[in-house]
Amino acid sequence: MLLLLIGMPAAAAIAWWLYSSPTVKSQLKQWQRVVLILMRFLSVAAIVLTLANISFNSAITHRQRPIVVVACDNSASMAMNADSAWIKHDFPQQINDLCDKIKSKFDICRINFAEETADNSVLDFGGQASNMASVFDYIEDKMFGQNVGALIIASDGIINYGSDPLQKSATFGKPVYTIALGDTLPHPDLSIDRITTNRTAHKDVHFPIVAYIKGEDVPAGRYTLTLSCNGRKTDSTQIEVREREIYLKKTFYVREDSSGLHHYTFSIDIPENDINPRNNTAGTVVDVRDDIQEILLLQNSWHPDVAAISQTLQKDQRYKLTISNIKDFKGDIGKYSLIVLHQLPSVTGKIGGIVENAKKASTPMLIIIGQQTKITDLQQLELSINIKQTRNDFEEVQGAQNSDFQVFSLSFDSQLTSDFPPLTAPYGEYGEITASQVLFYQQIGSVRTKRPMFFFSQTGSQKIGVIAGEGIWRWRLHDYATNGSQSVSNEIISKTVQYLCNSEKRERFVLNIGNTFPMHRSITADAVVYNKMYEPVNNAEIEMLITDRNRNAYKSAFQAAETGYTLNLGHKEPGLYSYTATATLGDEQLTKRGQFVVTDESPESNNLLANHNLMYLLASEHTGKMYTANDFSEIGTDILNNRQIETVTSTSEVISHPIDFLLLALLAILLLAAEWFLRKFWGLV
Repeated sequence: MLLLLIGMPAAAAIAWWLYSSPTVKSQLKQWQRVVLILMRFLSVAAIVLTLANISFNSAITHRQRPIVVVACDNSASMAMNADSAWIKHDFPQQINDLCDKIKSKFDICRINFAEETADNSVLDFGGQASNMASVFDYIEDKMFGQNVGALIIASDGIINYGSDPLQKSATFGKPVYTIALGDTLPHPDLSIDRITTNRTAHKDVHFPIVAYIKGEDVPAGRYTLTLSCNGRKTDSTQIEVREREIYLKKTFYVREDSSGLHHYTFSIDIPENDINPRNNTAGTVVDVRDDIQEILLLQNSWHPDVAAISQTLQKDQRYKLTISNIKDFKGDIGKYSLIVLHQLPSVTGKIGGIVENAKKASTPMLIIIGQQTKITDLQQLELSINIKQTRNDFEEVQGAQNSDFQVFSLSFDSQLTSDFPPLTAPYGEYGEITASQVLFYQQIGSVRTKRPMFFFSQTGSQKIGVIAGEGIWRWRLHDYATNGSQSVSNEIISKTVQYLCNSEKRERFVLNIGNTFPMHRSITADAVVYNKMYEPVNNAEIEMLITDRNRNAYKSAFQAAETGYTLNLGHKEPGLYSYTATATLGDEQLTKRGQFVVTDESPESNNLLANHNLMYLLASEHTGKMYTANDFSEIGTDILNNRQIETVTSTSEVISHPIDFLLLALLAILLLAAEWFLRKFWGLV
């Protein structure tokens, strides 16, 4: 400001002084002098204003017209009911007419939703899932800061994907108008409601597949339920329907003699007048494996602990258990994935050769120590079990669960094991075991000791598990008496066996791809490649060769990402596919093979009963109104008359600086140039 106060008078004074000398007066006329004085003053003043950086404030008014979002359900269920002809042919035009009616006052945003919400596209009702909650995600993400005035949702209210739209819309503070479509009246329908089975099974082992049959207003009669595997009929049964409404459970026991993915399909006869024949078929996928692990349990003599272990493992199809007395065993140690030694070595049972062979093969071992165990012989086997008995004595000890245990996780609270009956453990000094590998410490009365009772160790690549005490059979009895099941004691045993059996083989090519994809979802995969130092790299080339059941094959290449590789195969036709993925790293090739199944089941065909209650609640909780196809014409009028939907007016202050205007700088240059030209033209030297 000071520069401005001094600069402006100085500019005037300089201009007057330059052209007021007697010499200038004698050479120029008065009007010429005035022109030159003004030009010099204006040019210097422009320079002074620029240097002073004077700012000017101005207000700009913004007007945002309200945006009415029109969201249409584009899922298949819309066109599967009684008014499907009107939905396909008249409904799209009705929506267009509604938008034309209100666009004079509002801006329109057209979106469609099925599995997800997208910008306006053709209403073909081909979506295979309904995710209404994604509408509110779309508005929040894509229209943040815009003047959204109202939302119109046209749908049958059948939601089978995504979160609850009522909960998702809780923070949406604008009117919601709903158009409730579809049929709310039940019609004759016999369907396969759901299928339950194991995700994995083992070759040559029977496993159950259960179908739940649902019928509404079904004519009485006999209907055939058929089970097929990979397109081949395997079994069937008759269902006799005597009541109009039924809900039945049918169990089939299946045994496969080949490994790999097996696609099982249930189908049931279609009754007369069934409006939804698509839900008379449903399927599931089971991964049949040929990786049953054999476990050898060697005992000194029969004991209830052996029965407890046997009862737990016999329920798990992953394992095949062989029990033998040490004196009778003549088999091959090499074929077993785990060796359990119960109270061995003993006075009469020598196991030196068995342990040595297990060490050479890195076969895991679970050692249960009891009163028949000869501790001195056990010490000599060098199995990382350091127990020194001061006298040949045993004591009753309870197990105190260790909160720092990290070998595997347990799903139950430690309180459930605090009252487990005691085990009979050898009395003496115990070597120190890393805290993270101790599952239970010994507790005598209320005193928790640092002596391990149930722990794990590892010698080289061989895993060792040790239960320093006999009597785990009592845990199962107590578990059932207290909890009504044996889930806690069973989990302890099964997790122990699972950890010991699992080999920790490091792989340099890790491929993650699901084995089941519904046909409406894209098939995706990701991968990680490691070099010989097991460091992740992203300079490999990965290709996947896909082969369908008809032996048509094609290749797709993975794209390198920041932390690995990704692949999107898009949508595929239903069927069984095999793949071979090859990662090329320098002159090395790493390969993975597998299968996946694309199923043709659509959640849209499971239920066609429109949910108008959802549409009513959405409107009523957001100061809107629900309409049906019969009063479609009223929507536009009501929205136009809603005074809550207003244009938003905002005023912003804009600060401008002369230095920001190029015209001002250009003006100073032009004035100085013009002044120089006139001085020359008028002969002023």
